Amino acid sequence: MGQGLNKPLWVALYLGLVAWAYSPILSAGPFGADLELLAGLSGRGSAALYTVPHTDGRPLAALSLFLSRGLWSAERVWPAHLATWLRLENLICLAIAAQGLRLVLQRLFTPWFGGETARAAALTAGLLLMVHPLPVAAVAMVHLRGELLALAFGTFGLAAFLEARQERNKRLLGRAFLFAFLAGMCGRWALFLPFLYCVLEGVSSQRHRPTAARWRSAGLTFVACAVCVAAEFVLRGQLAPESARTFQYLSVHLSAIPFTVEKLGVLFMPAPVGSVGVLAIPVALATLILATHPGFVAARGAPRLWGRIVAVWGVSLVLSLILDAHQRVVSLDLVGAQVLLGATLILCTGWGLAATAISDFRRTLLPVLLLLLFAWLAHGTAEPIRQASYQVDLVRTDLEQAAGRRNFRGSYVLLEPKQQVAGHQILPSDPSVLLSRRLAQGAWGRVPEGGPLVRAIDRAAFGSWWGSPDFFKRVEEGLCFLVPPDLLGLEVGPLLAFDVPSMGDLPAVLELADEDFHGSNGSPIAQGRLVPGWYTQLTVHIPRGRQVSEAPKIEWQAPGGLLGSTKGVWVRSTNPDLMEARFDLRAEPAWVFAEWLTQLRAVGPLAGHPLVFSSEPSALPVGVMPHWSSEGWIVNTHGFEVPLVGGVQEGADQVPEWLLWRMSPGALKREEFVLEPLDADRLVAQIPSNEQHESPSALLGLWGVECRLDGVVIAAASGLLQLR
Repeated sequence: MGQGLNKPLWVALYLGLVAWAYSPILSAGPFGADLELLAGLSGRGSAALYTVPHTDGRPLAALSLFLSRGLWSAERVWPAHLATWLRLENLICLAIAAQGLRLVLQRLFTPWFGGETARAAALTAGLLLMVHPLPVAAVAMVHLRGELLALAFGTFGLAAFLEARQERNKRLLGRAFLFAFLAGMCGRWALFLPFLYCVLEGVSSQRHRPTAARWRSAGLTFVACAVCVAAEFVLRGQLAPESARTFQYLSVHLSAIPFTVEKLGVLFMPAPVGSVGVLAIPVALATLILATHPGFVAARGAPRLWGRIVAVWGVSLVLSLILDAHQRVVSLDLVGAQVLLGATLILCTGWGLAATAISDFRRTLLPVLLLLLFAWLAHGTAEPIRQASYQVDLVRTDLEQAAGRRNFRGSYVLLEPKQQVAGHQILPSDPSVLLSRRLAQGAWGRVPEGGPLVRAIDRAAFGSWWGSPDFFKRVEEGLCFLVPPDLLGLEVGPLLAFDVPSMGDLPAVLELADEDFHGSNGSPIAQGRLVPGWYTQLTVHIPRGRQVSEAPKIEWQAPGGLLGSTKGVWVRSTNPDLMEARFDLRAEPAWVFAEWLTQLRAVGPLAGHPLVFSSEPSALPVGVMPHWSSEGWIVNTHGFEVPLVGGVQEGADQVPEWLLWRMSPGALKREEFVLEPLDADRLVAQIPSNEQHESPSALLGLWGVECRLDGVVIAAASGLLQLR
């Protein structure tokens, strides 16, 4: 009776431990690639199963997500706590895989160690897999549902295959290969199954057979399982649309060796130092010692047997890393640990056997200690995922509020958004899914079917895009920027929304005298004629001969507590009696987002001199546009006037830096390439990727040339590149 009561108690305690280990991610929302998947989960028919984002074109993985949508969503809109239910489903898949692992190991170890040791090792391995810190990332990421399903189908296929070979049951053999086929329809981990089937054939209980016969049957098993797994590629070629008929082949290169070594270190010592501190290192070391020490003790009595076990286990562990050899796992944060899902299963196999290799009370005590320590590490690994989700929820809330005030019309740009939290990529590659109708919940009826355009931009690209043709096009349609308060010198808080007004009727040049620099009682200076969003270039002339030792500087104040300042650079004026200060204000959020200014102050030698503001530089002439040649990207600077360097401040005599940059029409990401002199009138940029000039679509977009001095743009021009 006591034993019967103890079993439910142990089960309840273990389930509570699992719930605590995964509690941070179960209360977190979706982020990163999961947002794209949930927003793009649509369509009907077989073709839709191959076009779900981030599922590697695996139809059963997509089918599982479609079933989840039908179960949890209403009117194809995901509920507020959708990630909780989807991650619970992932956790159930991991539990099924753990049960399959237990069945495999119990049958595998029984002929070698006896029933009692086999049961203890198999149970320990399955329990460890559930609370190990490395599968936490896979459970947290909805788009990895296919890999978890492949793990579940694969382990049950291995169990069925081993039972079929031991019992000589052909019906079970067919079931085993069916499971291999289903695993191939779910995820890439199935590519590792032929090797595991081959290993099980080689170490099965039929050890009396000649070695040649065993090698032959193992090879046939490998081929048969490989055919079952590869059947998915055949079906993809027949059923998938043309755009989805791509495969991720295995690619192994010597450059992946450092990543593999790092992954092995993470496998043996999974220490999330970034989230729980340096205490994670001794805890991870303790798990390694507790798991391996009984195995070392047992190996003294049977060195040959344990030597073979360690050899097969080690080879399996290394080969399991080939699938994603070029993907790095950051050891301090365990970021990217989802690629170690299959390797963790192999690892837990060894830990389960080694930790139960003794027969006294330690067979129970050591696994319990391992479970507690691994659960603590898993909880620490899950905490940064919750923080990443929280940051995305804040962005989505601010964005939805700003869009709601505009009735979800126009387009929206996130300026310098936080891309990563604790190493996790939190924003999707297409930020428009942040306002997807399927994720809008309460605003579902107001969001248009396609959703408004949302893009992200960093400071470097912001200055180049501001004033471009695409920028003015978006302004006419309605453009709203969402800016972090710290970029404006304000206290931390929600994103600030700024609507960009139309600026088409303003003069190109505005000159302000000294009496225009101050507004009275908070009124706009220059009677509101100075619109910072339009006038982003500033030039100030002062008489030559004045003592100047510092870079020119201006300061300003705007309503809402916006304070800003920026430094310029001295250049020689075309008038030999004057010195000229140049400022580029395009990349200053506190300037361009100010509706008007209440105060403007020229610091030092600029005080008392007129300020001449102008709008964006004119576009490059057709003959100056960059073009490709065998020497690289050529920029013709004939007629492109560049002011001479000033020489009135330290470091100003350096040679100006020339840059060629481009931005694609879709993503507001700026690529920069250094321009070097080719001859008197031409500059050349050597772009590393030569395929860039071969694809016509890669040429389209906004291109520009900048001349910088001490980081300040003193001459610039840009335009849309047209194919000729």
